[in-house]
Amino acid sequence: HQSQIDQVIWSTATDEKLHIILPNPRVDMKLTTGMMFRVVDVENALTARKYQEDLNTAFDIEISDQFAPWNQGPWHVEISGGHAKVQKADKSSVECDIQTFSQIFLGYITPKDAVKLGKLKGKESQTDLMNKVFLPSVTFNNNGF
Repeated sequence: HQSQIDQVIWSTATDEKLHIILPNPRVDMKLTTGMMFRVVDVENALTARKYQEDLNTAFDIEISDQFAPWNQGPWHVEISGGHAKVQKADKSSVECDIQTFSQIFLGYITPKDAVKLGKLKGKESQTDLMNKVFLPSVTFNNNGF
């Protein structure tokens, strides 16, 4: 139906590769950011999440959150048997704001990416541990709300 179509507008995930199989893959592509994700309760989010069964690690992270004071401060996170134990800590060797933590938690960026972007700061040994916990994930939702 090439003679009947002048233009197609298609909304898809940023990692979609369908354009590669088109006869002429030179298409105009535009990235438009949309929805936002925010962890509202750090402790409950971390404990409710499932983790790799064979993962046994721990890290400390300090989170700043000006709108949710219950998220503020250093947290100690221990992961074992697919579950996490989370409690307030005295200090931390890694820090970020809630926006960065939310992106890491969702898998939109990895802790390593966040360090490169200057959004996660601290000891490399701790961010290496976090990279084992928070794996990259495709995040796409084209439903407006």
